[in-house]
Amino acid sequence: MSNKTLFNTSEKSNFILNMTEEKYSAIASKVLCLTCILGALFAIPYEASKTVGVSIISGGLAVCGVICMIMALIAVLKKFITKRMLIPIGAFGAMLVFGLISTINSFNFNIAFYGADGRGEGFLALIFYFCIFITAVTVKGKKKFTMLSDALIVTCLVNSLWALLQLFIDKFHNIYRAVPLTTLETDENGVTGPSKDFIHAVCGLSYSPIFLAFLLSMGLCAAFIGTALNENKNRRIFYGVSAAVMSFVMVFTYSLVGWVGFAAAVIFALITVFVKKAPKIRLVSVAGAAAATVLSLVIIMTGSLGIYSKYSLHDGPIMWNDSWFRLDSSGNYNTPDVREDITVLDDTAYTYNYLNKHTFNIIKRYPLLGTGPENLVFAMVYEDIYTSDGELKITGDNSVLNEGTFDKCYNEYLYIAATRGLPSLLAFLVLLVSVIAGSLKKIRAGKLSGMQIIPVSVVLISSLLFIVGTSSIAFAPVFWVFAGLCAGSED
Repeated sequence: MSNKTLFNTSEKSNFILNMTEEKYSAIASKVLCLTCILGALFAIPYEASKTVGVSIISGGLAVCGVICMIMALIAVLKKFITKRMLIPIGAFGAMLVFGLISTINSFNFNIAFYGADGRGEGFLALIFYFCIFITAVTVKGKKKFTMLSDALIVTCLVNSLWALLQLFIDKFHNIYRAVPLTTLETDENGVTGPSKDFIHAVCGLSYSPIFLAFLLSMGLCAAFIGTALNENKNRRIFYGVSAAVMSFVMVFTYSLVGWVGFAAAVIFALITVFVKKAPKIRLVSVAGAAAATVLSLVIIMTGSLGIYSKYSLHDGPIMWNDSWFRLDSSGNYNTPDVREDITVLDDTAYTYNYLNKHTFNIIKRYPLLGTGPENLVFAMVYEDIYTSDGELKITGDNSVLNEGTFDKCYNEYLYIAATRGLPSLLAFLVLLVSVIAGSLKKIRAGKLSGMQIIPVSVVLISSLLFIVGTSSIAFAPVFWVFAGLCAGSED
């Protein structure tokens, strides 16, 4: 039987019309591999040069988003979307509907639609994530799952290697290497003030140490489970070595997300090995990662490489360094408590409590539609500041009235509720529960095995980290790729 054509055109020009589901899945998997890595590649010019603007980092998402938009349209037209996928897709659709209404009612429409400069997660990004998700649900086959797991590991390795450059080579210093410690010290004149020591935090190609820690946590989870379940010796070695490199780098993010992610990845690996009855020797990747972590701590504690010889978490300084100093997207960190005692900024519990408390207040004020995507800071400012070209900026340098504001609350669930409303949060939770529950059901039924288990583990660890972390274009496309794999077919 001859292939179909439209309007007497050639068969080659009608490749979409004649595309089989298997051929579509093969193309989609390659597109999604590109989606995993392209964000990091677009960050290289920004990280390598002081003359390249921050806007370029959104380029990777834009390119992959448009390609996946085409792929998603093809999937719908070819009816590759099955009824079983409708709950997660419908939940994502509800997120889009409420996100659009929230955007229209936002404080600043342009920022809500396109995203803040350097953040890039406005409503347009949500559309791109939806198309990435749709493209991923159509991917079938164990080899394609393995290929996408490889893409995640490679993305984490690229970030880790860049982070090592930031750590060891002066040329690759970035603003996080100059995050001051907030301990107090007394100088030779008896004057007490902030310590002049600095931490050498790394961000890789993820713009912030906290975002890097989130991405590496996803990669560690994939690497541990891949080492435990993959039958290819070379791939197990690659995953094990990658896990050690990622663990070494993770310590230098000085973030809560990094340690929670490392612990969760280890627990998931142990559960996988014992439930799947994998050889215990394959837990060597966990041992190697633990050894790499200890090595990092030794380097820090001994003051090697000029690094400050104490270790503690510094989420507070890193968070405000990212928004206030790097992006001018919030005021500075001078909350009333910090003005009274600067050391409180390095109290991780205080930092998260401060962010969550103020975000809860915003949710109470705007429960249905929120402030609008990426508009969280506008609900807190006391004074609007405009640049010469009329662009709205919230900068603590020019106005002490905006001190203590923030544009990210580092709890994705609260952030969604505050910026896009409680209905959007409910839709997001329905999506997460449906893809996780569906995958676990398929695993119990024996329809998913080996490397096909990695996507649900990545979604599970991300769901946990969203309690102490927030979405970023540095890793969100990867998350939506693996969430889509969970929602897709077991074939």
